[in-house]
Amino acid sequence: MMAVVPMPWALCWQEPLWMLRVLDIFTGMPHELLMIYAMDEQRRMAGLNMNENMLSGQIARVDINDIEPKAFFRLCRQAGYPVIITGVFDDVPLWSLEHLTPWLKGNEYWVREFGENRNIAKQSWKAYSELYEMKFEDYVNSLNSGEASANDIYLSQVVLDKDNGLFAGISSNLNRLCTACGLTRRMWKNINCHLWLGPKGHTEPLHSDEGDSTLCQLYGSKKVTLFPSKRHKDLYPFPFFSHMEPWVCQVDIDNPDFAKYPRAAKAMAEKLELTLNEKEILFIPAQWCHQVSIVDKAYACSVSIMWDIPFTRNFISGRTLVWYLLRLTPDRLKNWIYDGYYRIAEFLK
Repeated sequence: MMAVVPMPWALCWQEPLWMLRVLDIFTGMPHELLMIYAMDEQRRMAGLNMNENMLSGQIARVDINDIEPKAFFRLCRQAGYPVIITGVFDDVPLWSLEHLTPWLKGNEYWVREFGENRNIAKQSWKAYSELYEMKFEDYVNSLNSGEASANDIYLSQVVLDKDNGLFAGISSNLNRLCTACGLTRRMWKNINCHLWLGPKGHTEPLHSDEGDSTLCQLYGSKKVTLFPSKRHKDLYPFPFFSHMEPWVCQVDIDNPDFAKYPRAAKAMAEKLELTLNEKEILFIPAQWCHQVSIVDKAYACSVSIMWDIPFTRNFISGRTLVWYLLRLTPDRLKNWIYDGYYRIAEFLK
């Protein structure tokens, strides 16, 4: 059963327009946000109360036609609370292997092979996964033969540019999502969206993201387990300069060791579980730790987009502040920092 988590006090606060204008000047908040507020004041949908839908304390399913941009900003983006959005992809064909192959065949993409990692504690992993390139048609063969399932091989973070035919098929749907939810600025300007494809049984280990994410399920279903951002530290993310990436959590939520990770008991008491069905979208706020598993059909395919977060949420934890400062860092210096970080991390392994 889905746990009930009290909604943050911030849901009760609505910032005045003058404050938004100040933030716009000093933080670069997009002007579109002010337009959204103005539009919302003029557009009241008869009988709709998105507040009641969200204040149930659980992860609500809200149809795209029932979303008010102002309410979405206040209840989801500013407060940092997830929601399932339906109705965006109703007219889109399922992204089966037959649908994907004409657009992706002949190209090589990165895959993650987890292999034996699935059977040992994360503290004993030598790396998050083995990373190598594979032709798309070879990966399809591995899915059909069972090799991808046996070795837990996951086609990951395939960048779909705007001129890619696959993306063109859903661009109008994503534009509708952006308009309804007021999502105006991607976290990474040079990355349009990512495609993910993997076998039934694959689990992407518990981790958190730097930005707000929209996970669009286009084939198959996924089980998603989430934890509020305030419980991030209670799931013991790997420290910086360790053998694992710092956004991955040490706690095994399927078999938690409370003796070793005592604070995890607080997090487990507030976990939220859901099934993300075909053609649904899950909005995952930054720093909400989540574990994602493919639960039905032989494989699942999804697309994700990461969005910039509201200014005040850059300060909810020390890690969000670190990510924010890195985003403000000039690219040349940032590359030097990352290079130094990975050199030190590799040395410490």
